[in-house]
Amino acid sequence: MNRQQSQKAFSGTFDAFDLDGNGSIDISELQLGLSKQGDTATLLTVRALEDLIKKFDTNKDGVLQRDEFVKLMESTELDELFAHEDDIASRGRGPGLDLEAVMNLRTTPEETPTLVNEKLTKFNEVLDSIDTKKKIKCMMAHEKSPDLCGDDFKLAFLRCEVFEVKPAVDRWIKYWEMRVSIFGEEKAFLPMTLEGAMEGQEKAIACSYVTVAAGATDPDGRAIVFMDFQQEKSDLSDDDLFMAAWYQWHVSVSTELAQKRGVVTYLRCVERFFDGRQSLWKKLATTEGTLPIRTSAFHIVNPPTFIKIVVKIAKIMLSKKLRSRINVHSGSMEEILTSLSKFGLAKDTLPEVFGGNLSFSPGAKLMLHC
Repeated sequence: MNRQQSQKAFSGTFDAFDLDGNGSIDISELQLGLSKQGDTATLLTVRALEDLIKKFDTNKDGVLQRDEFVKLMESTELDELFAHEDDIASRGRGPGLDLEAVMNLRTTPEETPTLVNEKLTKFNEVLDSIDTKKKIKCMMAHEKSPDLCGDDFKLAFLRCEVFEVKPAVDRWIKYWEMRVSIFGEEKAFLPMTLEGAMEGQEKAIACSYVTVAAGATDPDGRAIVFMDFQQEKSDLSDDDLFMAAWYQWHVSVSTELAQKRGVVTYLRCVERFFDGRQSLWKKLATTEGTLPIRTSAFHIVNPPTFIKIVVKIAKIMLSKKLRSRINVHSGSMEEILTSLSKFGLAKDTLPEVFGGNLSFSPGAKLMLHC
């Protein structure tokens, strides 16, 4: 992505912020734009925003014109503002590193047999109350493969939603719709094994598009996943790579701790935008809200310039909760490790391709019966 293309992308962001369409952005529009998705407790104060506008308001009219806004986007001011926001939010947490607070995650509840039984009972009650037409694929799964719809698998969905029953049930229903769309009715209700639903996908599973670090976790027990977009240069089809990702994502939540705490994902980006498979990216995006995965954080190490621009726009358009989970680490090895340490990650939990000690193998075993 060259400078002309990045300026075009930033110009599109300007249009999203310019709510009244008058060709300029005032302080209220800037504050609202930077406080998306209900972040009413935003730490971006009026004073900070006034100072921000003054720095880039070259014609001194008190608002940001399109070219002034683009210059703001091209600067590092917003990155520094968000970093300051995160720093303030992290104060007062007491000793130790509270990773759930750092990543803006809901607190993982303490599990007891009483809680689990109560929530599983409620899960089934809510599922039964839903209109049959809205859960056709789910009902097929229960009828054809009741062993794949047991309490252990349902519990993974409850843990993903921090035991909020309705969202867990909604995710369960979407999961089976997605699974049928991927495998078709002939294979969707078979176990997620090479002898079952994944039969004939040995080559896909053996690729390194998405891999899980066997035996390695962050300090809280989150699984560590490596997604290598450079594998999109291989001769595998979009369907093969999608299948590989689907399978490995199940592997990532094979353990109880990963279900409770979530998954940390490292991303290795393509060097140029057009080296990637946009059609595959769109397909991968359709899995959002379907798999029983607590997405805790994405870590992008030394990305190319176009990825930095995409991330910058994404962070502005996302809520504070979501943008805090997308993290870019650039610079020397020492700088990268210092940056990762804020998330409890060290060289032993950094993939080898980035200079760390952690190796990944597509051979990690799926231990979840699903």
